[in-house]
Amino acid sequence: MRGDVRPSRHDAFRIAVALSILLAAPDGAIAEQLAIKTYNTEAGLAHNRVKRIVQDSHGFLWFCTADGLSRFDGYQFTNYRFEDGLPAPSINDLLETSDGVYWIATNSIGVVQFDLAGVSTAGLTRATLVLTIASNSSNWGSTGRTIDAHRLAEDWTEGNGNSAAGTSGSGPGVTWNCATDSLIEFPGKNCAVSWNGGGGFAPATGPGVLITNTTTGEVSFDVTADVLSGAQFGWLIKKTLEGKSGRVEIYSKEAAAAAGNAALGPRLILEY
Repeated sequence: MRGDVRPSRHDAFRIAVALSILLAAPDGAIAEQLAIKTYNTEAGLAHNRVKRIVQDSHGFLWFCTADGLSRFDGYQFTNYRFEDGLPAPSINDLLETSDGVYWIATNSIGVVQFDLAGVSTAGLTRATLVLTIASNSSNWGSTGRTIDAHRLAEDWTEGNGNSAAGTSGSGPGVTWNCATDSLIEFPGKNCAVSWNGGGGFAPATGPGVLITNTTTGEVSFDVTADVLSGAQFGWLIKKTLEGKSGRVEIYSKEAAAAAGNAALGPRLILEY
């Protein structure tokens, strides 16, 4: 048996009176002005199009955007983009598992995972360093010459180098002479100990890459052995025969960003 519960006329009158009081009340009596602060790219957010917001077990807020992930600690954003290792720029969702691994749903290549505790080499089957040639001087001889990737054995300081327009950088940074040159805008050596293009670099562990007068686009180096032995300082790219002619310019991540295509920057691809 179903019973209907209906308000009496007295109850209906009280409801109507309450509604009329609310409608007649001034705005300030029913709502206060919200204190709004906007966070956008000017505040450090990776992109103004945010698809999802997730809070992890550490209290961080993660923003899945059209140009990577933004992590907010309550004060500032830390961004992870394609040039930082994300395999796709547009991120739709994020999930943290109980063991601290993050799964992200991309907008183009499916689902991937990453671990902020560091890159594990357990189960690594291949590591590939991918670079993109920005220009080729076409002086590599009739049959071309090879270039190699050498694992750097000492730390160095990333400076602001030269701009795409050829303007010299300033302040400290790495040069051919110094791992940390105090004034890269001045020619010559501005450091106590010479580095000479990598100083303690290791022998190449993978085959060289042939560069001809018409080589353009991406070139790839097998650096699996380097990564397994610990390549925390990166690589030096040099000709196998340094005394022979040959010049190419390779996109840095800054130059790729300036060109409007982050995919042109250096990438390290790990396969498990």
